[in-house]
Amino acid sequence: LVLCKSMCPQINKPVVSIIVLTYNRPDEISNNIEQLLALNTKGIEIIVVDNASEVSVKTFLPADDRLKFIELEKNIGVGGRNAGILAAKGEIVITIDDDVTGLTDEAIEEIIKQFHIDDVAAVNFKVIDEQTHEITNWCHHRKKEIYVDTIFDTYEISEGAVAFRKDIIVEAGLYPEFFFISHEGPDLAIRIMDLGYRVIYNPTVTVKHS
Repeated sequence: LVLCKSMCPQINKPVVSIIVLTYNRPDEISNNIEQLLALNTKGIEIIVVDNASEVSVKTFLPADDRLKFIELEKNIGVGGRNAGILAAKGEIVITIDDDVTGLTDEAIEEIIKQFHIDDVAAVNFKVIDEQTHEITNWCHHRKKEIYVDTIFDTYEISEGAVAFRKDIIVEAGLYPEFFFISHEGPDLAIRIMDLGYRVIYNPTVTVKHS
């Protein structure tokens, strides 16, 4: 796949799909979507996957052509991410949780650049605590004190803060839904690597976790 060919301005479809998984967090998802709609990057679609919240997100989120809603009948955990990925039109999919914010136009540009490297199929973000700005959600088997600000290969996926080449994650079989939550990240990472692709961590893309 040569992404630069499909990213030419004359192609009238989203380059990047941002998938936000939410469940019973109206304040967090409202703040998240407000920030995403303020992005200036062209060709973005935002898919909100509602994992059967008690109050539908469609009742309080704004109407916008860039927003697409998927409302699930029950909470299927990580399976909600799969629903968003399958519905995405972008060659690149970014999956974040409703309480993960701070995605910038510069970060999206960096993500696109990483996927011009042929064998990179997944990019993990640096995640910091929203209040303390300290590193959080560190799942990689390296000392964060040494590697937190370096790019490296990993066999972990931080599910709520990661980007994929859509074709590869679909070929790998998507997230294993039988885990519901936890353990699905390394399972998927290993299947991606089994296909001959790399999973990396890139601290240039930094997001905040509430």
